[in-house]
Amino acid sequence: MFKSEIWVSNSPAKIDKRFPGRWLGLAAAGIAVTVLFATSKLDPKHLHWPTAMPGKIAPLAMSGGNPYLRALMRTISASEANDSSPYTLLYGGSHIQDLGQHPDRCVPIGWGPNQGRCTTAAGRYQFITTTWLEKAEQYHPSSSGEWIWQGYSFAPEYQDQ
Repeated sequence: MFKSEIWVSNSPAKIDKRFPGRWLGLAAAGIAVTVLFATSKLDPKHLHWPTAMPGKIAPLAMSGGNPYLRALMRTISASEANDSSPYTLLYGGSHIQDLGQHPDRCVPIGWGPNQGRCTTAAGRYQFITTTWLEKAEQYHPSSSGEWIWQGYSFAPEYQDQ
């Protein structure tokens, strides 16, 4: 059997001297984190959060097709364009209105190994312009443009092809 005992002391409370600088250390850590965010590109305004509800993926524009391929397309778009309007999404979170052709906008990369460069990634699968033109030439039914400049529709049904 264990016997519980209560210790009562008439002496004043002692200050814990095991960690004498813990408050100073916590304050220094807080200042360091503040300086990190103030001087780096990890500013929260550069971070863009998806607007779609978690677990909800926008439906594909294409109908029919191989169910395994459709599942793969939805899996890719869940990480590339997890947004309520994925077909109009630009890198960084803004949207385009005209899907007549790939937007080809150079959007600065805010953080990561390519920080300071730009990307033209757009749409549900974040196609860069060169990839879109290469694949559209193979799979798109017709071009809208002069013989020098080929413009292919960036409509949702073509992004899903």
